[in-house]
Amino acid sequence: MVAHSVGFPVDSLTEEEIESSVVSTVGATEQANYIVIRNHILGRWRDNVNAYLSKEQVMSSIPIKNKSLVSSAYNFLLTHGFEFVIKHTLLSIC
Repeated sequence: MVAHSVGFPVDSLTEEEIESSVVSTVGATEQANYIVIRNHILGRWRDNVNAYLSKEQVMSSIPIKNKSLVSSAYNFLLTHGFEFVIKHTLLSIC
């Protein structure tokens, strides 16, 4: 899975995501939906890492009812994703 290959757990939140309050209730259905969306975004990004992936592009492929979760996942990855991937990469090398 793409999420795992870049350091994110496939089926749970990272400590950083929990601290950033990406979902209102940890362990609820919202969390499962967030994880699916986060992993979808990572997959879309991985398809072409040289192209900027806009929030609008992500929104076009996810049902509108999940708009707030798309924003939450996209904003988290935009702000913390690169540092998280670098940290994971460095830890796997050591």
